[in-house]
Amino acid sequence: MQPWMLLLCLNIFFLINGLWIGDSVQLLLFAPLFTPIVAAMGVDPVQFGVIMVVNVMIGLMTPPYGLGLYLGSAISGQPLAAIVRKSFPFLVSNIVVLLIVTYIPAVSLTLPRLLGFLD
Repeated sequence: MQPWMLLLCLNIFFLINGLWIGDSVQLLLFAPLFTPIVAAMGVDPVQFGVIMVVNVMIGLMTPPYGLGLYLGSAISGQPLAAIVRKSFPFLVSNIVVLLIVTYIPAVSLTLPRLLGFLD
């Protein structure tokens, strides 16, 4: 399996799990499981960490478990259905950002390299 296919499958997996599993649970449960696998495929662990965090962030704004939606509804006083409808363009833009972070490693690795945290 090619690394790009593995990352695509993992992104789909995390997005589906974000619908019903909380953010910290996903990170604690799946990071130790998948990090050695993607590292063996040649993906930088820092990049994979960024990919996981972006996936979890998207999960916070997808129904039915999206805590960000409930928080937005509570703060604004708007019904949840209106918040979900109006958040759709942001969801699409977040998925585009996820694809950029996944398939252009320099986006997530440039700053750590400049600061001397990576080789």
